[in-house]
Amino acid sequence: MSFVSGELVNVSLTLLSVDGEEIPPDAGNQTIQRSVEVGHFYQDVLDNFIATEVQTFMGLEKKVYHLEGSLFFPPFRDDLICKIPKTNVDSDIQPGELIQNKNGNVGNIVETSHQDFVLVDFNHPFANKILEVEFKVLQSFKNKPKKIKTPCSL
Repeated sequence: MSFVSGELVNVSLTLLSVDGEEIPPDAGNQTIQRSVEVGHFYQDVLDNFIATEVQTFMGLEKKVYHLEGSLFFPPFRDDLICKIPKTNVDSDIQPGELIQNKNGNVGNIVETSHQDFVLVDFNHPFANKILEVEFKVLQSFKNKPKKIKTPCSL
């Protein structure tokens, strides 16, 4: 039994590892669920990937994929590695900690050993990383749900 175009499929994606470093099961937030229409083109890259890949599944099964992070997240850019004067950060800041700039962008402290500055990486944490993802089909619906004609409050 394979899925056919137009069928609604509910899947879960679980992040298992990043560049070979295993994600502990108790880390939280490593699983997302999505519902997609098989064969439909989505503007969202992840939903489009799911809608395409699910056509290769034979029923309610799971597969593990090794995916390049830049398929779903912005690619790594050298210009997003920044030197921030030490006078602009807390004196006890350590590598691995997160820092936020005035525009709300979050970066990872990479190096603090230099006398005058800290090195911060504002790239997405998954940029240029290999993501190991478990893709699992949870359920499918041959008939799509009917759309509501008038709005309602829940």
